[in-house]
Parts: sequence; C-alpha cells; structure tokens
Amino acid sequence: MRTELKIEHDRAWFVLRDVAPAYQQAVRDLVFLEEGPGRFKRSFPAATPGLDAIFARFTQYMPAILRQSAGEEAPPWEKALDTLLARVEGKGVDWMLGGSAALAARGIPVTPRDLDLITDDGGAHYLAELLADRLVQPLESSRGWIADWFCRAFVGMRLEWVGGLTPESPDAPPLDFGPTAFAQAETIAWRGHALKVPPLHLQLNTSLLRGLDRRAALIQDWMAHQSTRPLGGAAE
Repeated sequence: MRTELKIEHDRAWFVLRDVAPAYQQAVRDLVFLEEGPGRFKRSFPAATPGLDAIFARFTQYMPAILRQSAGEEAPPWEKALDTLLARVEGKGVDWMLGGSAALAARGIPVTPRDLDLITDDGGAHYLAELLADRLVQPLESSRGWIADWFCRAFVGMRLEWVGGLTPESPDAPPLDFGPTAFAQAETIAWRGHALKVPPLHLQLNTSLLRGLDRRAALIQDWMAHQSTRPLGGAAE
C-alpha cells in the first residue's frame, strides 16, 4: 500500500493506492472514496494547519489501522484508553466514551475496533488541540450528518470523535451516540478513572437496530445481572 498527498486548488487529498483486497472494505468503512481498483481518497481543506505532519502520521499509522479494522490484529484498547486519559483528563472537556469501548469499559466481553468519543462543539476543537500530535486526519466540518464536527487520531488504535450533535428525529428511537445519550450519560469507574458512557438501554437499542445480535445478547445478559456486578468491575 502506498500513500500520496495530492493538492487540487483548495482541497488536499489523502490518497491510498494498491490497497490489498483484504483491507478494501476497512478503507470503505473509514469513508474514503473509491476511485479505482485498490485506490481510495479523502479530501480536507488544503489550508489546514499542520497538514503535512498529519499526512505523515496518516502514512505511518494507516497500515496498523487497517490491520486492526480487518481483525488481523487486536487493538490494545485498554492501553489506548490510558493514553487518551493521560492527555485529556482534567482538562475541562465534556466528553463521553461510546460504542463498543464503552461496553468493554463496563466489563462486557467485546473487543473494540476503535475508541469513539462524543462531545460538544468546543470539545471537538479542544480535543484536536490536546491530541494534535496524534491526528491522522484533521478536524473537519460534518454538518448535515449526526454531528457538526469529526476528527480521527491514532493512540495505538483508531480514535474518533464527533462534536456538536445533530438533534434527533422525534419519530426515531434515541440511540447511544445522540443528544439523548449524551444528556443521560452514566459515570462508571475504570482503573481509578471516572468515565462517562451511554446508558445501556440505548446501547442495546443501537445494537438491535444494527443487527448486532451477539452484542445485543451480551448487553441483555449484563443488564439482567447488573445488580450483582460493580460498574466497570471486569476492567479494574
């Protein structure tokens, strides 16, 4: 696999060439445009500060990201979460750990492929500052999606965050990454840290809607026995 930084007018393209078939779906899942056999790209504003350094880290860490995303390599989620906390804990950022990592931090036996964070507009920008030397993509506007801002970093595994959540539709059930989950976040203990995570019933909603039957069954089992287990006990 090869990478290329291509500047076209006001856009900078992060290009991946010669991506092996085993990793192509992983690249698609990272929301890169496919423009030919084994070739993918994604664009950012060319005027982004520190773009060359970000692209250098993209080149360095993308092989590990793809191996982990393809299931060839187990992401070191506990070490990565420790790295994240060392950078952002106590810095005044209001954020919540979401997705499978939130389940793993409770002690539910799942293996996170990435760390997902949910924050507000200001938090999205502040996290990009606190993790500036870890970014593999710049902070970018994502208005019209589930949130106004999106960013991707590498802390031994893929770390992504969204900021400025889009209001939920009144006709749709609340999920574990929306404003309802953020407002109703629970605090659990993990290795001496206090972590905000989504309520389990919202994580169950999301798993069922996404057809993640095994994950849903694990959550249901955990909820059924929750009164006999300490929060975050299996990860202490």
